[in-house]
Amino acid sequence: MTQQIGYWESIVDILTLKPVFLIGLLILASFLFWLTRKNKDSSKLINILSALLLFYYMSFTFFNVFGVPTIRELNRISGFGESIFNPNINLIPFIDGINAGYILNILCFIPIGFLCPLISNKYRKFSYSLLLGFGTSLLIEISQLFTIARATDIDDLISNVLGMILGYFLIEVILRMINHSSNKILDKTYGFSWMIPVLVVFIAFANTFFS
Repeated sequence: MTQQIGYWESIVDILTLKPVFLIGLLILASFLFWLTRKNKDSSKLINILSALLLFYYMSFTFFNVFGVPTIRELNRISGFGESIFNPNINLIPFIDGINAGYILNILCFIPIGFLCPLISNKYRKFSYSLLLGFGTSLLIEISQLFTIARATDIDDLISNVLGMILGYFLIEVILRMINHSSNKILDKTYGFSWMIPVLVVFIAFANTFFS
């Protein structure tokens, strides 16, 4: 029983975000309130909840899965007299074949591709989702130049983008099945809605770095 409680506490600890992420959440919530303040459409709730869910997911994966470096880690490495810039780069696709890590990277980006079209109708355009997926993955890979144990790998970039594409097509199929155009009124009224997923990514990344 004690062992089971220990496992449960470990899971809760992993899923619980640090207090610094509340700052990012406050910034994001303020932006969402400003952007949707005149929108009375029922899709507003879907847009907001999807954005908040994406923020939680990005914060969780940046910190626990993708290993984005934190300022604390960089200070510790520097304190040991080691360089904080540790480029370990692989630009040859599939040099190690397709392994479990490749599949994990695909799975990790599916929720991002799924949620973005629910946040802004702009991301129902394939090019928007593809660009966000590529940009987010590139940001992660660049950050890993400043880690010791991780590599900047073209395979990660490919698999992440593939996961984004799969998530995009999954939500597109669902939306077409229920004949629902997410965020339609929001996009008609506010041209800045495309910025929400971008803002989510950068706030979550910054929060992770300063955590």
